[in-house]
Amino acid sequence: MSVLLLLVPVLMMALSVGLAALGGVWIHVALLCAALGGGAMLLTAFERVYRADQRRLEQYQRGFKSLRDYRSLRAMAYRLMNRASSTAIASAEVSHYADLMDQRLTQQETMVREASTSMTAINAAIMQVSASTCPQCSCKLRAYG
Repeated sequence: MSVLLLLVPVLMMALSVGLAALGGVWIHVALLCAALGGGAMLLTAFERVYRADQRRLEQYQRGFKSLRDYRSLRAMAYRLMNRASSTAIASAEVSHYADLMDQRLTQQETMVREASTSMTAINAAIMQVSASTCPQCSCKLRAYG
């Protein structure tokens, strides 16, 4: 198929050379054939670049500047597509571990709140005991003895 795509423009160019040699009105027909053949060659080149995979895009380094720019953009797109899947996996892993850390921090916050409540209750009980009087001698209890 690729040989046929290349053969048609070459035959058009050869036909235009033959028609130009006849002279007269055939020169105009030759000009039209040459333009069609050149356009077909250019379209064939664009089509080959468009259908190329990453390896073939990096292999081609010659041609028009716009074609080289297009090739480099396509090659960059292939590289980005290859990296996108690994980036998505890494993002999912980061999200998972962030969720785990959030759960752990919530558990630790609950434990600290419970410990603070317990310490407040213990402190209130100590204050109440230290403020109460001894039932035998009606003296105030001291914290140290």
